Amino acid sequence: MTYKAIVLEDSSKAKHMAAAVEAKANEMASQGYSLVTMSITASGKAILVFCSDDCQTADEAEPQETTED
Repeated sequence: MTYKAIVLEDSSKAKHMAAAVEAKANEMASQGYSLVTMSITASGKAILVFCSDDCQTADEAEPQETTED
């Protein structure tokens, strides 16, 4: 499981930020990474966290418990 964090520089317009996030997510997907989460800082920068495609979420990794009535 490999994580990678990337900082996108200042983008004061929401449309520009969305386009930059989309472009970076597509670029990283071609390298085998999936976007896990992101955060926008007060200074207008975005922090994107990616995980290699072999990562699993907790829901996928742990079997679901079922109860029988």
